[in-house]
Amino acid sequence: MEQQFLMKPIFNKVNQYVILDLSNVLIRAESVSEPEFVFTTLISMLSRYRKLYPHRSFVFALEGTGSKQRAKILPEYKLNRNNPERDAPIVSDMVIKLLQLTNSTIVIAPEGEADDAIAAFIKQQARGLIVTIISEDHDLWQLLGPNVTILTRSSEITSEACLRKLGVVPNNVTMMKALLGDPSDNIPRGVPRIKKSVLLELANLAENPEEINNVLASPKWTYPKLTDRIVACTKAIKRNFSVVQLHRDIKIQVQEYSANIEQLTEFIKEISNKEYSSNDIRILAGTKNT
Repeated sequence: MEQQFLMKPIFNKVNQYVILDLSNVLIRAESVSEPEFVFTTLISMLSRYRKLYPHRSFVFALEGTGSKQRAKILPEYKLNRNNPERDAPIVSDMVIKLLQLTNSTIVIAPEGEADDAIAAFIKQQARGLIVTIISEDHDLWQLLGPNVTILTRSSEITSEACLRKLGVVPNNVTMMKALLGDPSDNIPRGVPRIKKSVLLELANLAENPEEINNVLASPKWTYPKLTDRIVACTKAIKRNFSVVQLHRDIKIQVQEYSANIEQLTEFIKEISNKEYSSNDIRILAGTKNT
């Protein structure tokens, strides 16, 4: 049975955003369903989010070619996944068609990944507005701030929670991953054979690789015996940093859609083996405030 997200709304105001990685949502639906029930599960998930945030604008981010671009920098990037996103788009035309019949915004960074599209949308379209990202992806934690939180299956992640859980503030998440690597994306350690606590200290003092030498030469750095070993890894650190960093200034395409209840009802009859009431349809469409 699909794990449920925290069901307590963090905010409840008009003209604020909920942002989801559409590929990730579909992956979860596929992972807990038999093939013939995937769309039914997907509809259930989307309806749950609509109920959770009835007054929010919903944004769905699509994959571009970003995985291929990052693989040019780090060939093993995401090769540990069963279905690497760069090999086959996971989001089907049917899912997109479903969303196009609801009150939704679809955003894609053609040359980026869905995470890049999310980062760019927040900076370019939602600056200063309240945003909740629904995701388990720690890469997105670098976007946390006063107006941006992340909702996981178990908790709300804020900037304070980021520091408590990862040991760094959001602005330093990219540097942390550059130093420690990220097994979930098959990114190796930037600096091997040095304790995590030491590298976290460095990540908290340097937001990017260009600041490393100054930090290592400053009185704040308390591990001078390790300086040469870290400097020797500068190339790997920079490589990892460029792979992990989200591209907030990347070009994005944004398309807004309005609900069409009649067409949505007919479409759901075609793709789902479950019957839905008119109230269910309106909730899914984003036209029913609950």
